[in-house]
Amino acid sequence: METQSRIRSNSSTDAEGEHRRPLLKFEEMKRDLMKISQEKSKMEEIYKTSRRKRDEEHKELVREIKSKNNAVESVLLCGICHDKIIRPYTIQFQHTFCVGCISQVSRNENNHRSCPLCRKPFRLILPVTQHNTVIEEIKSIFGRLNE
Repeated sequence: METQSRIRSNSSTDAEGEHRRPLLKFEEMKRDLMKISQEKSKMEEIYKTSRRKRDEEHKELVREIKSKNNAVESVLLCGICHDKIIRPYTIQFQHTFCVGCISQVSRNENNHRSCPLCRKPFRLILPVTQHNTVIEEIKSIFGRLNE
């Protein structure tokens, strides 16, 4: 009788084990899904961080390009009329103006003109046949870029 009760007890333990096995398997799968979910969250955060960093680097690059573009364009402006230089003429102080604008700067009693930017005296050789071709080329490049 004792043997039968042990068998029953073992059978009931086996039966309980059989019933608990799917539950244990479910708990194991649940833990695995939680780990996967946590890993996914970490990867999403890494992706967001790298994307934010890339976006910030891109914005900084755009700001730098705009700044350099503005600096170059400001060099292409006449210091007299403050418009884009037409037929650039560079005086001996390396200041560049439109030929028409620099020609209209009045002369003093010694037949010298004063540079509109630094006020140093200079002579303008007329007729003006020499003009700054480098600035003309830069203007043409920026003209094509801004079209």
